Amino acid sequence: MTKILDNAIDFLSMIVEDDFVMIYFIKKDNSKRLMKATLNFKKIPKEYYPKGFNLEGIYKKINSSNILSVFDLEKSAWRSIKLNQIISITNTKNKLFEYRINISDFYNIGK
Repeated sequence: MTKILDNAIDFLSMIVEDDFVMIYFIKKDNSKRLMKATLNFKKIPKEYYPKGFNLEGIYKKINSSNILSVFDLEKSAWRSIKLNQIISITNTKNKLFEYRINISDFYNIGK
């Protein structure tokens, strides 16, 4: 369990460390969307801070429902994305984090 939690924290830290990341994913209606998103609280307006935010809580949500919650910088709102709908996540230096993240791959991030 600790290894899985470490991998989840590694994955989330990829998003937290940068000012933003570009997440390319498939929406519920099967259309594709590119979202400018962050978990960097220096970039999120204080009025949008969630209550009780912590990485362990995010991990539990990912683990129980396979959903990643991020702040959409263009729409100024929190969005939830199913992990298996993510095509890619790219940081500001154009580093591709993963291509087509499957839930089984999520547990192997950082290994």
